[in-house]
Amino acid sequence: MNSTLGIDLSADPAKTAACSIAWEEGRPGRVDRLLVGSDAGTPLGNDELIAMIREADLSGIDAPFGWPVRFVEAVRTWGELKGWKAGTDVTELRYRVTDLRVPGPRRPLSVSTDLIGVTAMRCAAILDALGSEVDRSGLTGTAIEIYPAAALRRWGLRSTGYKGSVRSGVRRRLVADLRVGLEGICEIDEAQLALCVASDDAFDSLVASLAVRARMLGFTGMPEGPDEIRLARIEGWIHVPDCELSALVS
Repeated sequence: MNSTLGIDLSADPAKTAACSIAWEEGRPGRVDRLLVGSDAGTPLGNDELIAMIREADLSGIDAPFGWPVRFVEAVRTWGELKGWKAGTDVTELRYRVTDLRVPGPRRPLSVSTDLIGVTAMRCAAILDALGSEVDRSGLTGTAIEIYPAAALRRWGLRSTGYKGSVRSGVRRRLVADLRVGLEGICEIDEAQLALCVASDDAFDSLVASLAVRARMLGFTGMPEGPDEIRLARIEGWIHVPDCELSALVS
């Protein structure tokens, strides 16, 4: 039996969620834990997440694993009073190589210029604590970077407009659609489904755990060539499923 863990990471532990799925060969998976940090008695601080990552066979975190190399270089030289060396084209300062590889229509948030950078700082602290257990490219190691919106798009599901308490109706329909897609693939009980409707964080952690299963089976896009692999091991690499949901049962 194998287990996947999906973490919808936030800078705020109360807005962090985690989903663990148990997988047995030839049988549907089973969601055995779905936790939201805002629930009383469910702390999801760094120590708790690190312990959960070490318990799982493979974990996926919805947060950038690094910053664009060009951005880091530009800020370093500027901070050393050596001038602004990056020029005026900010694309390579805003986006990592992996961000530019994610299928459209929307790119992931920029870790260097959007608020997701605060979450990335928390992610960096978690990855640093895991040390040699992590390869930021996800080619090896115990944790990979996940982007739930890209996974949802690949599986033909709505990927935007479902976040926030006022969109619970939209989320209810999305959860229902995912439930249909998971028939015979992954079992999730009524209380867990209700939590996904109530919390977009819980829903994203479920999607992240499913995407981890795709990586576990070798069904995600990977960095190609030595230059891309080198950058992925610094900047991180988003593992986007390139399979149907039905392929998650082996």
